[in-house]
Amino acid sequence: MSRLFSFLRRVPRPARRRVSRALGAGLPTPSVECLEPRQLLAVTPISAAEVELLLNRAAVATSSEDAIIAIVDRGGRILGVRVEEDVLLAYGSLVSADGIINAPAEEETLIFAIDGAVAKARTAAFFANGTADSRINPETLADPAGDMPTVGPLTSRTIRNISQSTITQREMQSNPNESDLTNRGPGFVAPVGIGGHFPPATAHAPQVDLFGIEHTNRDSIVHPGLNSIHETSDPSLTIIGGDDILLPGRFNTTYEPGHDIEAPESYGFTSRRMTDAQSRGIATLPGGIPLYRGFDVVGGIGVFFPGTVDADGAGPQQLGDATFEQGFVPGIKQSEAQRTNAPKVLEAEYIAYAAAGGAAFGGLGAKDKIGTITGTDLIVRAASPFVLPFGRIDLVGITLQIIGPTAGVSGVRTVISAGKKLGVGANTGANQVVDPGADFDPTTLGDNLIVRPGVEVPEGWLVKPAAGSDAETIILQAIETANATRAAIRLKVTNTTCGTTVPGARTRMVLAVADADGKILGLYRMHDSTIFSIDVAVAKARNTAYYADAAQLALNPGDQVDDDNDGMSDVPLGTAFSNRTFRFLAEPRFPQGVDGSKQGDFSILNDPGFKTDLLKSKNPNMAAGAVENLAGPVSASVFSLATTSVLGFDSFNPGRNFRQAANIANQNGIIFFPGSAPVYDSGVLVGGYGVSGDGVDQDDVVTFFGVAGFRPPDGTEADDHRVRRTRLPYQKFNRNPFA
Repeated sequence: MSRLFSFLRRVPRPARRRVSRALGAGLPTPSVECLEPRQLLAVTPISAAEVELLLNRAAVATSSEDAIIAIVDRGGRILGVRVEEDVLLAYGSLVSADGIINAPAEEETLIFAIDGAVAKARTAAFFANGTADSRINPETLADPAGDMPTVGPLTSRTIRNISQSTITQREMQSNPNESDLTNRGPGFVAPVGIGGHFPPATAHAPQVDLFGIEHTNRDSIVHPGLNSIHETSDPSLTIIGGDDILLPGRFNTTYEPGHDIEAPESYGFTSRRMTDAQSRGIATLPGGIPLYRGFDVVGGIGVFFPGTVDADGAGPQQLGDATFEQGFVPGIKQSEAQRTNAPKVLEAEYIAYAAAGGAAFGGLGAKDKIGTITGTDLIVRAASPFVLPFGRIDLVGITLQIIGPTAGVSGVRTVISAGKKLGVGANTGANQVVDPGADFDPTTLGDNLIVRPGVEVPEGWLVKPAAGSDAETIILQAIETANATRAAIRLKVTNTTCGTTVPGARTRMVLAVADADGKILGLYRMHDSTIFSIDVAVAKARNTAYYADAAQLALNPGDQVDDDNDGMSDVPLGTAFSNRTFRFLAEPRFPQGVDGSKQGDFSILNDPGFKTDLLKSKNPNMAAGAVENLAGPVSASVFSLATTSVLGFDSFNPGRNFRQAANIANQNGIIFFPGSAPVYDSGVLVGGYGVSGDGVDQDDVVTFFGVAGFRPPDGTEADDHRVRRTRLPYQKFNRNPFA
C-alpha cells in the first residue's frame, strides 16, 4: 500500500473552487500534451481488396455452406459481409419458397442473422489492443528511448471467459426487430448460462471482470427514445419516426474536428436495407478474431452460423439467433462449456482463424499459421496479410482462453485440428451491400459498395472540455494515473522477432466526464485504448450521475434497491453508487459467488419466466438451469415494467439510463462492471465520471485518483451501507497497481 499512497501524493488534490458548481468551469491546468507527448506511427487500415480476400478465404475454409462472415475495421465499421449459399436459399424460401430474398420477412430475418456475424467481428476489433508504438516509459512517464510494442489479442471467446454474464434462454432466443412480443428481445450472440463464477462453473468462486458486457455498444445515431424501439424507417433520416431522436453525433455530443466516433449500428441501418434495425451488442460466442497488421489492431472478422432450418415450424423469427450454433437444448443439463464449445462454434472459430491467417508467437510455430487456401474449385486464395500475435494473458492467476476450448497453445491446435477435419469448401454465396451510396438506396447499383476500406479511430481529445474546467482537471489527473498503472490485459513485446511477451505494460484508458444531465463535458481516448471502452466510459459517467441524484431516483422505485420487497429503498436515496455496486446487485448469487444463495436485487432472475427454484442448489451446474424458460417465452413487455429488474430492463431496453425519463437523448445503457464515480463540488453532486480500459480493477484505480478533489461527502458512498447484512462495494484496488 505504500506505493499506492506515495502515488496519491504525486497527484495533487485540487483546491476547492468557489467559482462554480459546474463541471465546465474552474482554474487553469496543464495541457494534456505535456503528459503524453508522442509522434504516432502511421497504421495502414484494411483495404477493400484485403476485405475481399478475407471473405473468399473464409468461404472456402471448411466444407460447410451455411455461415455468415463479416469484416469490420477497428472502429466497428462494416467493411464486407458474405452470406453463404445455404443461408441464402433457406432464408429466401421462408415466404416465397423460391430461394430469393424478396419478401419483407425474409429480408428482416437475414439482416438479423448478419448482425450476429457483425457482433462477433466487432467484439474482436473492440476488445483487442496492440500498437507498435507504446510511447510511454512507466518509470519516467516519458517517451522511451525506442519503441516497445504492446499487444492484447483478445477474441470473442476471451470476452466470454472474463464476463461470465447471466444470459437467459429468453434473451438469446429473441430478435430486437420482431413485432411479436413473445419473440422480441436483445438476441444476444452468447452461450446461455448463469455465469457469476471465475473460473466458470467453479463453486464459490467470485465474479470476474466484465459482467453484462453483452448489453453494451448497442447505441445508435438515432436514439430509440423512451420506448427503446427504433421506429425510423426513412433511409435518408429526413423523417424521424415515433419518439426516436436524431442525435447530432454519437452520444448526443459534438466532437473535435476529425474526431467523430461512429455508433455500432445494425447492418440493416448502415446498408439502409432496414433503417429501423437494432444491433445485437457484444458477442461472446467464439468466432470473433481480431485482425493485426504487425502489432497494430486494424479490425476484426466474425463468423456466425445462424441456422437454416425452421425446426418447429413457427416461422422466420426462429432463425438467426444463436440456438443452432451453440446446439442449445433446454432441460438436458447442458453446461455452458458444452454450448461454448459446440461443434458449430468451433467451426466458426476455425473459419475466422484460418481466414485471418492463423497466429504466431506465444509458443506457436509455422504449422499454426494458415497460408494459402485452395477450395474445391482448385483456385488458390492468397495468404492473409494479417496474423494474430498470440500470447499468454493471465487474470487473477488464471490463464485466459484466446483460441480454442483450453488456454494456451493446446486450445489453438484443438481448433485447427477440428477445422481441418471438415475439409475445404466452395466459394459460394454472395457479398452484401455495405454502403448504399449517396442516394441511401441499396437497390440502385451505381454507387453501392459491397466491400470498402477501413478507417482509423480517432484518439486524444474526442470531446474537449473548457480549458481549466473541473472536467479537464479530472481527466488530466486520470491520464497521469493511467500512465503509471500496470495493465491487466496488455502485454509488452520484448522481442519482436520471436514474439516474446511479458506482463507489465501500462494501461490505456478512455475517460469521460458528464454533467448531472448526462451531457458529455469531456471525452478522451488514450493511444491504443480499446474501442468498446468509448461507449462504456460514457455510460458509466451517466449512470453514476443519475443514480446519485436523490430527486431523480425517487421518481423510479424500480431502480432503487428493495431486496426485502417492502416498497422502501434499502439504501438512502442519493447514496453514491459506482458501476461495481450495480454489478454486485445484478449477479445471480448474492453475495457474489456464494452458491445456494438468492439472486441479487438487480438480477434478471427476479423477473418471471425462469426456473429460479434451481438457484437453491449449491452445485453451479445444477443451478445453471435457472436461466432456462419455465414454460413458453414471456412477453417482452414483462421486461419494461416498473417492477422489472434493473438487469432485465437494460437487456430489453437498449439505450436507456435505468428508467430515467428526463434527458433521454443523453442515455446509452447501463454498465455492470467497475470504473466510475459520481462527481461532487463542495459536497454537491455535479456529474459523473467513467473510466474503461485495460482491466476493471485498474479502472477503479484510475477513477480514484482522477476524481481526487471531487469525491462524495464522507458517509455517502455505497460501502457505507449493507443489503442482506452484506456490505455493498464501491471501489476496490489492486494490491500494487503501479508495479
